[in-house]
Amino acid sequence: MKINRIQLKNYRNHREKIVEFREGINLLLGKNGTGKSSIFEALGIAMFDIEPRDKSLKNAVNKGAKTATITVEFIGNDDNEYIVERKIGGQSKVILKEKNGTVLSERKDDVIRKIGVLAGIKGKNIKEIFRNVISANQNDIIGVFNETPSSRKELFNKIFDTEVYEQLYSILQLSEKKYNEQILSFESKVEILEKQIEEYAGKDLELEKVKKEIENLENELSKLKEKAARYDEKKKSLEEKINRLKEYEHKLDSLKLKEEVLQEKILKLEKDIDQSLKAKEIVMKSEEGYRKYKELEYEIENNSQKEKELILREKKKREIQEKIKRLESSEELLSEKLKTAEKRVGEEKEIINNKKDELEKLNEIYQKINVELVETEKQLKEQMNIKEKIDNEYDSYNILLEKRKNNLEIITEKEKKLQKLEELKVKLLEYEKNKEYLTNKLKEKEELKNKIREIQIKIENLKNSKEELKDGICPILNEKCLNLEQKKEGNNYFDVEIERLNKTVNEYVKQLELHKNIENEIAENDGNVIEIKSNISAIKKEIENIENIELENKTIENQINEIKEKYGDIREKRGKITAEINEISAKNAELKNELNNIFKNIKKYRNEINEKQNFILEITRKTEEYKSKILNIKSKRISLIEELKAYGDIEIEIEEIREIIERLKTERKRYKIDYDNYLKNKELSNKIEELKVAKQIEEENLENLKNTIQEVKEKILSFEKDEKLEAELKELNQKIKILYTDISEMNKILGGKRNERENLINILNELNKKEKERKEYIDKVQYFKKKLKLTKEFRENIKAMGKYVSERVTNIISTYATNNYREITGKNEVIIWDSSRDYLVILRDEIKGDRDFSILSGGEQVSVAISIRIALATFLSNANFYILDEPTSNLDEERKNLLAENLKKMLKNIEQAFIVTHDGTFSEMAENIINL
Repeated sequence: MKINRIQLKNYRNHREKIVEFREGINLLLGKNGTGKSSIFEALGIAMFDIEPRDKSLKNAVNKGAKTATITVEFIGNDDNEYIVERKIGGQSKVILKEKNGTVLSERKDDVIRKIGVLAGIKGKNIKEIFRNVISANQNDIIGVFNETPSSRKELFNKIFDTEVYEQLYSILQLSEKKYNEQILSFESKVEILEKQIEEYAGKDLELEKVKKEIENLENELSKLKEKAARYDEKKKSLEEKINRLKEYEHKLDSLKLKEEVLQEKILKLEKDIDQSLKAKEIVMKSEEGYRKYKELEYEIENNSQKEKELILREKKKREIQEKIKRLESSEELLSEKLKTAEKRVGEEKEIINNKKDELEKLNEIYQKINVELVETEKQLKEQMNIKEKIDNEYDSYNILLEKRKNNLEIITEKEKKLQKLEELKVKLLEYEKNKEYLTNKLKEKEELKNKIREIQIKIENLKNSKEELKDGICPILNEKCLNLEQKKEGNNYFDVEIERLNKTVNEYVKQLELHKNIENEIAENDGNVIEIKSNISAIKKEIENIENIELENKTIENQINEIKEKYGDIREKRGKITAEINEISAKNAELKNELNNIFKNIKKYRNEINEKQNFILEITRKTEEYKSKILNIKSKRISLIEELKAYGDIEIEIEEIREIIERLKTERKRYKIDYDNYLKNKELSNKIEELKVAKQIEEENLENLKNTIQEVKEKILSFEKDEKLEAELKELNQKIKILYTDISEMNKILGGKRNERENLINILNELNKKEKERKEYIDKVQYFKKKLKLTKEFRENIKAMGKYVSERVTNIISTYATNNYREITGKNEVIIWDSSRDYLVILRDEIKGDRDFSILSGGEQVSVAISIRIALATFLSNANFYILDEPTSNLDEERKNLLAENLKKMLKNIEQAFIVTHDGTFSEMAENIINL
């Protein structure tokens, strides 16, 4: 992946900022507070949704703005160009698209995933890999390896995706605990059930005994029920007889009542027949008057209808008369309008002829001024071309003067730079001589160490010899040691010699103490040499640059002289031509203004003439319209006058018909009494035959009813007396009551036994249920024990798998890191990154042994950290870019120089790197320096 460009709008202190990046090392150089770190903070937010340093995106929006926008252009590992845009504040959103505008995604998680693929980042935790592997924030280069063991473990497990094994291990532990709890719970339930089952012993025998007792009771009860059934049958027969007798008596009473009702009905019908005969007589007397009334009413209705028709015709006649009046009025008004329009057309035509004369004069003046304007514009164009050339020369002249002035300021620094260079060379010579002196001292220190070791070996040998020869006998020859006897001191020889050698060792140790800081002095001296060489190189570049500027200044001087020879005083020449142009421009403007005014007048006259002509056309059209309307109105008026003649004297006809209606109404009143009597009695007179038939039917019904009453009386006499039947029924009821009391008692006893049987059956069912439940719990115990065993085995395998993955990954990275370290330092030491000890970093040396990262020197820590970080980036990503934010923060001068030297070696194989710093230490190694 390669980052080409980042654009910030209203992000922190960047109102509008565009930064272009190149391949190789890009150095963002600037003082603290200039927003260097904000640029790469924004890069992380846009591409990988990294949290800002203060954890609040809202605070990242520039004060006074509502939203901020981050736009990053990059080339993916597929060699295609892409753009990611992130908006912050308001409705925050992110969009990933191709350079041609094709949108790939607008979902944040999907954008991160796609960019991770395009960057070649391996693993699920893309954000963590970017934050802790591809980039290193302030103080983070070595800090991450100095974290507490738990923090290191948490971070790198997340980066390597091995945290899932830890999570699975914890989940499985919880599952094991849950299974154990369930097993204990089920075993407890089994124990409780077994105790409960013991309490139900012997209940099956009790059930058999109760069943036998119930069988005997049911036989006795059956016999009693049969006897009761016979008594019930006899009782039913008696009750039926008594009920039939009562029914007949009741029926007789009902029939007698019906007989009385029929007799009353017949009397009423006889009265109604008498009234109908009287009504018929009245109808016959009033029938003639009724007929006359109806005839007059019909004649009145016909005349009223005629009156209505005549009134409608009268109304229509008035409407026609009104229309004729309106048409006459309209015709008169249109005739007046026609005269006015014809007069106005004559007036407007005269005005148009006057306007055309004026327009012709204006056109002649316009042509004259236009010719003069073309000439002045030609002069102006020639002068403007001359001025443009002079302006270009003038701008070049001023730029050359400014550049010459700036160059002279830089050139004056050359002597100071040369003097500074000489001073640095003298210092370098001193430090190089000092290095030679310190190197000799280091050799002396090593020689002293070797001498001390040799003497210590001799002392050890003497001590061993003293022990072997303490009795003066040679252990090999098993006889007195002649060499020892020849020495005057004898056995004291060893003590004297050991004491002498110890004094020599002490003397050497004192000398060694004087050399104890020699390595630090050498390292400090080397650091100073590197710094001075760096400064010398920088000053040489500056001097070389100044010499180039001197050559450039000579060229500038020649160019200035050429312009002077060509134009003399170019300022005066430029002023003169400008004055001439202004004069021509003023005249040109005056002509244009005059021409514009004339053109406006011409346009005005033309518009007025067009308007007048349009107006005449409109009036002419209206006059034709008026004439057409007048003819139309005359035609309608004549037609209506003809139509009006058809209505004649309709008002007289209406008056005549109204007199006829009034005469008929007066005559109708004479027959009103006969009319009302006829209507009142007609309906009743028509019911005579109907009433006679009804009377005959009711008389027949009465005769039939009397016959039925006689039959019922005969049936009642056929039954025994009611008192005797009642006595017999009472005796039978007494016997039945006693029998049912016995049955009830028997049922109570039987019910108790049946309840006892049901209870025993329920107890035995409960027993079966508990035995079944016990078996189910035993099966569950076995099932969960199997699950527990499998879970334990799986958990141990998961734990081992997590350790294996972490160990395998860190072993590979350790190998890469060791190669990096050896390339940086030239030493043969080995980096061991031990995942089993919470990702502890160890530096192994054959002589010094193993040393933890925390006890390494500052320079060693920087070299080891850089080696591992580059190895991590190579292993976990194909992104091939690296970001360092203020890598020299809190580092002393020695560590800064060492870091710069190490990075130069390590970053040479990376396609693109970014270093954010306020320190100029990295300037020499950068291909692209961006000053902020």
